[in-house]
Amino acid sequence: SSQIVRAGLARVLARPNMNDMRSSMTYTAGTGTYTGEAGNPNLEPYRAISLDLSYEKYFGNKGYVAVAGFYKELDSYIIKSSTQFDFTKLVGTVPSDMNPLGTLTQPVNGQGGSISGVELSANIPFNLLTPVLDGFGVMASASMTESSVSLPASGLKVQDINLTNIPLPGLSKNVFNLRAYYEK
Repeated sequence: SSQIVRAGLARVLARPNMNDMRSSMTYTAGTGTYTGEAGNPNLEPYRAISLDLSYEKYFGNKGYVAVAGFYKELDSYIIKSSTQFDFTKLVGTVPSDMNPLGTLTQPVNGQGGSISGVELSANIPFNLLTPVLDGFGVMASASMTESSVSLPASGLKVQDINLTNIPLPGLSKNVFNLRAYYEK
């Protein structure tokens, strides 16, 4: 059985997904108003300074248990923003029962924030219990994450929240995985 402690310090980036960077826009005419969604070809990637520390204990030829902590200081991130938009440019003449000012939602870059958390993981091959179960096993992991980002100055509507910092949208606070496997 062996044990390993790993530490990492890195400057990282993740590119925006292609759909967020599209240069097109779609819109619909609802009851008296227009709503639209667009991409943003000028998006910058997610950028962060990352610090990771893990402890891993290995046993057998495939088994391990590990605990890892991480902290990321965000320089930039991507968030969906809704702004008022004049749809007259797209539809030409606006019918009298429609308001030409509607809501356009698109991704924008935000700056500042952090992500931190702990991950527990294990791979338990059942041949450690008995040779009859050789090839069978279980992999499990649990991640607990906290995040806080500074909202862009304009364009966001967050009902009933008067904070300038919120959890990073789209990031799960807790994630659990359990997988049974057969591998031979």
